Amino acid sequence: MEEREATRTATAAEIFNEAMGSSNLNGKSSGVAQSYGGVKMKLREWEKQSRKEINKWWELFTLRKYVRVNRIRRGLRIGIMPSHQDASNELLEEWGAHILDSSKGLVLILIKHAEIALNKIQNQLRVLEQEIEGIKLTEEESKIRSEMAEKIPQHEETVKIHKQTKFQRDKSDYEEGRIFTVATRFQNAKLKEQIDVSQIKKSDKSSNESRSTDNESSEGESISPNTQGVKLTSLNEMRLALQQESKDQQVKTRGRGRGRGAKGTNPHEGDKEGKQRKTRAQTAAIFKS
Repeated sequence: MEEREATRTATAAEIFNEAMGSSNLNGKSSGVAQSYGGVKMKLREWEKQSRKEINKWWELFTLRKYVRVNRIRRGLRIGIMPSHQDASNELLEEWGAHILDSSKGLVLILIKHAEIALNKIQNQLRVLEQEIEGIKLTEEESKIRSEMAEKIPQHEETVKIHKQTKFQRDKSDYEEGRIFTVATRFQNAKLKEQIDVSQIKKSDKSSNESRSTDNESSEGESISPNTQGVKLTSLNEMRLALQQESKDQQVKTRGRGRGRGAKGTNPHEGDKEGKQRKTRAQTAAIFKS
C-alpha cells in the first residue's frame, strides 16, 4: 500500500501541476482491525474497500489543493446574499470576502473528517490484504481476484479525470467572475435552482409562453426579456435577476389561473393595481425572510 501511495501522490502532483512534499495520508489509524470470513467474501470486500479508499484519497487531496490555491469548489460556496436592495458595491465586495472565508472554514472541517475516514478505510484494507495473502486461493478465486485487480486502476483513472475536470471548472469560475452565480443551490432554500440561468429548461419556457401570451398582451404589461444566456458576474446582478425571474413567474402563474376560471368571466376584471402590489410584496418577501 505504501508503494501505491507514493505512486498516486506523484501522479496527483503532476496532473495538478504542483510539486508535492511528503504525504501524511498514512497516519496511524485508530480503527480496530477487523477480520472477514469466507474467501470470496474477503475478495468482494477488498474490491469494495479499494474503491472507497480511492474515492476518499482523491477527495482529500483535492480539498487540500483547493485550500492551498485559495479557492472554494462549487457546492461548498456559501451563497447567502444581503437583503438590502440598494446594497453598494463596497458592501457586496466585503460580504463576498467574508462568506468565502466562512466557506473555507467549512472545507477545513471536511478535510479533518476525510482524514479520519481515509485512515479507517486504509486500516481495513490492510487487514484484508494480509488475510488474503495468507490464503492459498483456488483457480477460480485467483481468477476473481485478477479480474477485480484489473478494475481498480480503471476506477482510479475515472476518479482522477473527474476530479481534474471539476478543478479546472472551478478555476474558470474564479477567472471569469462566476464565483457566486453558481453558489446557492445547495445552501439557500430561497433560491430554487442553480443560478446559471442558461440552464433553464427550454420545455418549461415554451409551455409557459404558450399559456400566457394572450393574457400578457391584453393586460398590456411589459415583462422584461428572459435572462437566459446572460452572464451574471456579481452578487448584485444575481439578486436583480432572481427578483425579475420571480416577478415573471408570478405573472405567468396568474395568467394560468385565469385560463382555468369559469366560463363567461372576464380574465381582466378586478383590481389590477392591487394585484401588482401583491406581486411586488411577495417578491420582496423572498429576499427579506
